[in-house]
Amino acid sequence: MYLKRRIIMKKVLTSLFITMLVLAVSPLVKVDAKSTLDKQDAFNLLDSAFQLQVSLSEKPRSMDNIRDLLKNSFSEEYTEDFINMNVQKSVDGSGYQTYGTDIALYYIPFFTYSEHTKLGYSSANDQWYVYEWFPGNTDGPVSYEGHYEAIGLMYDHNKWVINDYQIAFDPKTLDDSQEIAQNSSVDKEPSNPTFINRLTDYISYGFINHMSHWFGMIAF
Repeated sequence: MYLKRRIIMKKVLTSLFITMLVLAVSPLVKVDAKSTLDKQDAFNLLDSAFQLQVSLSEKPRSMDNIRDLLKNSFSEEYTEDFINMNVQKSVDGSGYQTYGTDIALYYIPFFTYSEHTKLGYSSANDQWYVYEWFPGNTDGPVSYEGHYEAIGLMYDHNKWVINDYQIAFDPKTLDDSQEIAQNSSVDKEPSNPTFINRLTDYISYGFINHMSHWFGMIAF
């Protein structure tokens, strides 16, 4: 009886020791998101992710190939959202690809990656957000009010990935938002020429791809 009690006590102490060891080591291996993301690294990730998204219009690919490419920069959930919204079967039926559109949901926004582009941390979501103010536009076929757009970044499987898309972002939700612009104090037209260049390029890209898709369907 005494020996049995000693064996039980030994097991209890061993389990307790293992639990204490795990609790002691956990803070050492946990990644502190707030202290590890460099601003330029975030910008580089978003810019390369945008180029990847645009490249999906170049040629038909298998759906598995598209998923594999996107998962290098995006979370699984974001990857599926992007595919569902933007990827279509190619005109010749040989695979899947994207086509230009005026409403490009889940694409990386047209950040200027300048002093206008901010980086802030949300402890509520335990992740970073890259965000920028986009002045309103009343010209052309697409009009909109001035607003912030943002992309969320999280650390997953030993790398940073894009996992959130906000088309109407509120910087006040961040712990240390750097700049809160008021709608009444921001010009209607963007003052940074880089924004104009990127937007013009994308509109041209969207129009050309959309028309080629349309004519391809007629020919088909």
